[in-house]
Amino acid sequence: SIERARKALRGDDMNEIRQAAEKLSKAYSEAGQAFYQQHSASESAPPAAEGAGAKAEDVAEADYEIVDENRHRSRD
Repeated sequence: SIERARKALRGDDMNEIRQAAEKLSKAYSEAGQAFYQQHSASESAPPAAEGAGAKAEDVAEADYEIVDENRHRSRD
């Protein structure tokens, strides 16, 4: 699909370019679906080791501020 699209882009035939782009898009879509199916199947399996497979719920976000304590002291 990639080679067909490359060849089509080198030419002037808009119909061939559209067809090649559609075929390429379909191939990418199928590859993406296969990837997500494989990924979802691996999520349902138990983690291989303790701590492996951390999920988004296990991650905490927090705001923080870096304070330079020396900056607040008066200089003598």
